[in-house]
Amino acid sequence: MQVWLMLPINGQAVSRVGHGVANRSAAMHVKVRKINSMGRPLFSGDPTRQTVFPGKLKVMENRITALGRVVITASIIDTIDANAATLIELYDAVMLWADEKRMRMRGFEDIDGVQYAQTWEIEFA
Repeated sequence: MQVWLMLPINGQAVSRVGHGVANRSAAMHVKVRKINSMGRPLFSGDPTRQTVFPGKLKVMENRITALGRVVITASIIDTIDANAATLIELYDAVMLWADEKRMRMRGFEDIDGVQYAQTWEIEFA
């Protein structure tokens, strides 16, 4: 059984429990900016921090064989291309805070087999 959590849309939190795919029409479109680069903070004026990853936010529980355990992952899925591709992924994802237009999540990213702390600044599109 999968539990899908779709965060606030028009002020209402929606969750679905069941088998299969959640209601696609309720997908959350977001723009994500990374706060860190390889574990080091990016300051607001840094051009790398200005890089935006637009797409659909997908948060779910996954078994990651390389880690040998189940983790909560947050992924940004490309919405431009017909073939859905994961743009960026955050492991052990935790929501730090959320309001009507933004939220922040933290976890770690895997770059060439090395795990780095990462925080995402997420803006609802």
